[in-house]
Amino acid sequence: MRVRLCLRFGCLDSQFRDGDVVTGPAIRSLRESLSLSQVGFAAHLGVSSNTVARWERGEIIPGRDSL
Repeated sequence: MRVRLCLRFGCLDSQFRDGDVVTGPAIRSLRESLSLSQVGFAAHLGVSSNTVARWERGEIIPGRDSL
């Protein structure tokens, strides 16, 4: 699965194979590489900051539509 996150300052691509689970540390690493807070990252993805926090803690796994 290809994840493309486009923000006003550019796009960041991450490559995931079909069936890969996007882990909490991978989401946090992506967010931090963009120098975004959980609130800012959530705003760009159209989800709540609580959802991002739960992804990063591994409590829930994001669906393909979320990323």
